[in-house]
Amino acid sequence: MREEVQILATTHVDPHGHRLALRALESMVAQVADHYIPVINNHNYLKAPLGRIATASIVRLPDGEYALEAVNELFEPGDVPASLAGDGRRMLVGPAPSAPFKVSANLQFADSGGQALVYELAELAIPGSRPEVLLQKSLDPMALLIITFPLIAFANGFFGQMGADTYIALKRRLIAHYRHHEDRPSILELRFIGNADNRQVEIRVFIQDPTEKIMEMLLTEGISELTQLVSDTLALEPNSAQLALLLSKDHLELLYVVRNDVVPLPLPSRNRFDVT
Repeated sequence: MREEVQILATTHVDPHGHRLALRALESMVAQVADHYIPVINNHNYLKAPLGRIATASIVRLPDGEYALEAVNELFEPGDVPASLAGDGRRMLVGPAPSAPFKVSANLQFADSGGQALVYELAELAIPGSRPEVLLQKSLDPMALLIITFPLIAFANGFFGQMGADTYIALKRRLIAHYRHHEDRPSILELRFIGNADNRQVEIRVFIQDPTEKIMEMLLTEGISELTQLVSDTLALEPNSAQLALLLSKDHLELLYVVRNDVVPLPLPSRNRFDVT
């Protein structure tokens, strides 16, 4: 493992016209003091974390603006999980939604004709609510839609927790959207957050370039394979905090498992299911 100093954010106006307030940088410093934050390459969550943010502080720049300066601990080839134990901090895992689900989308998704969908889904989750807009700064992000569910959905017939009518409406709306947008590069992420065996866990299921067929398969027969793979992995890795999976047209694959101190763990032998 090696250390690297990096400027994560500043109060400058960025190319998108957005500007972080100083208090936002201060909030990030407080987060790092309490939790480990994964280091991700260009917002590509299909890859395991490159490392973790160890410390962060605010520095004054020559032009009078402020920057968030971090010291990253980056994992290297040859590192083994036992040698990378942290200092007791745990990986930051977002809170589980209190509603049946939460809807988030980046600006590219709104620009890609998905704005009507995200507002309809937010209304379906909580009448009168609005979707969360993700201000990602990656160089060329794809259109991204995230639907976050409480982890209890896995233990209650997957989506049974939200009720049959809501689930059917969600399923129909997603399938209808991707029926008409199959040629548009995008990522749909189903995220599950909650407590499992006295630990906070985040499960991320990525569907890259979803099609009507893939969505129909996932929301029907693919559910049992997904539930089984997640349950087996959590049982094998009692210190895991995050699992990432990728659904393609014919299989469900476990991409990575991350320990509660952000260290990637070896994949279990059974890490792929055929779903055709």
